[in-house]
Amino acid sequence: MVAGLERGLDPEETEVLTDMSKWTRVRVRMEQEEISKRELCRQEKMAYKTLQKILTHPSPPGYRSSKPRRKRKIDAHLDWIFQVLLDDQSILKKQRHTAHRIFERLRDEEGYTGGYTQVKVAVRELRPRVAEAFIPLQYNPGEAQVDIGQTGAQRVGPCLAPAGGARRIGRLD
Repeated sequence: MVAGLERGLDPEETEVLTDMSKWTRVRVRMEQEEISKRELCRQEKMAYKTLQKILTHPSPPGYRSSKPRRKRKIDAHLDWIFQVLLDDQSILKKQRHTAHRIFERLRDEEGYTGGYTQVKVAVRELRPRVAEAFIPLQYNPGEAQVDIGQTGAQRVGPCLAPAGGARRIGRLD
């Protein structure tokens, strides 16, 4: 059973608080009001350990891992993948390695035992990207952009045709 449920507390309130406004409110109430810690816990619907954390730290401590993350299988091969992608820059675009082809070569040549998804993510992160370029359009109120050009039309019987060709664009009646 989750701590605090047996006392009727909201399960979301028994977790580590990361809401800075509530964190600050509890610290201010503890300093300014003549109130016991247990009474404050009851009013704020929080566990006593949570209150102790709030009073100990000036801001929410954030996520704290209990043990370091283990290394991914792909980490030992990242330099090799980067070199393949670097070599691909000098050949035609159609002949470059795909993530699946890199996975196959890793498995066959380098003895990689991990999965395809890790290779796909690594290739996506390592592949050089072309920066997206654009010009933001901004107009002041009452202004606009207009493209001005000229066009011509010829009368061909009962229809109009563009000046340079015989395509029908409408009928004049």
